[in-house]
Amino acid sequence: MQRQPLESRAVVSAGYDADAQVLELEFRSGRVYRYENVPGSVYGWLLRTRNKGGFVSRMVSGRYPERALPDARPRDVRAAGQGGAPARELPGGDEEDAALEQLLRASVALLSDALQFESRPADARQAEARLAPSSLPKAEASKAER
Repeated sequence: MQRQPLESRAVVSAGYDADAQVLELEFRSGRVYRYENVPGSVYGWLLRTRNKGGFVSRMVSGRYPERALPDARPRDVRAAGQGGAPARELPGGDEEDAALEQLLRASVALLSDALQFESRPADARQAEARLAPSSLPKAEASKAER
């Protein structure tokens, strides 16, 4: 997988295979991790956020199946290496990163709700759709019925 270099204190490069939904990250430690079932939107957010290490810690690690890839560095570089776990930046107080994280969390929650709704039997979904306008304030309910 082709990885592109990143400007980060923790993550050296990242690559993404959209067809397989696989994210590959190379950390400063030299270790490379592959994360499976990662939506393309997560990769997009990773590229846009300034605190990439913090983003990986909060939004990727532990959320998607992961595995370390065999270390391809020369043996002498590994011997002088810096441990086996991915390097992580401390979560920053960066307002932009916080806003991106909040937006991503909201997107994931909406997607999860939609998937749960779609997994219900069709008759239950139809009954729920009929009840939904009544739970809105009167002005909004009349708009919804039009």
